[in-house]
Amino acid sequence: KPLGDLRVRKAINMAFDRQKMVTQVLRGSGKATDQLFNPKSKAYDETLNQLYPYDVAGAKKLLGEAGYPNGFKVTMPSLVFTKSFEPLFTQALADIGVKVTWEPVPAQQTTTAVASGKYPMFLLVEGLASDSVMTRSFYTPTGFRNVFRSTDPKLTDLLGQAARELDPAKAAGIYREINEFGVENAWLAPVFYLGSDWVTKKGITYLGDGSSTMSTVRQFGLADSSRSGE
Repeated sequence: KPLGDLRVRKAINMAFDRQKMVTQVLRGSGKATDQLFNPKSKAYDETLNQLYPYDVAGAKKLLGEAGYPNGFKVTMPSLVFTKSFEPLFTQALADIGVKVTWEPVPAQQTTTAVASGKYPMFLLVEGLASDSVMTRSFYTPTGFRNVFRSTDPKLTDLLGQAARELDPAKAAGIYREINEFGVENAWLAPVFYLGSDWVTKKGITYLGDGSSTMSTVRQFGLADSSRSGE
């Protein structure tokens, strides 16, 4: 019930010192953000990152206005990829009065748990995708990440426009409006983009921009191919 109130969702967004998290936890390898869309996309709007400055007192005030002066309790799923971040988010939310209990979920049940609707709040590490894919996943009533099938008349209209628009330039403008709607209505609480680090040497140039969500070398074992004569 608390999350149905925009003031509560705004308060949650104001609970996170995003830049400090990037600097101290990610050691600078990332980017603080208030928005879902890829910073390389045409829907991304840098000005939206000014909407929810870190403000514990302001967040508590909003919770009080919403009828939760003492905050509220919430159970969130403890997933295989969230464990290292949980203390950070537990403390940030506790500072504004939102008390989190993490319920362990087996790795093989991650997708089922998130989609079940059992948990009113959950933490995700999500790969970046195109504007259309992100929109379908998070904002449409049948979207995989819109687990409560939330809708809004203005959003429904924008989704319809985006689905019918064949001109990429015009579609980009609509996705930008969808992004603005999502941030202003605190549809989500994005915190940061995880950065990609790479090394190279003279004669080898890295052609990526760091935004790829494909598997990285750290997920695989390495072998010295020179020993096999390859």
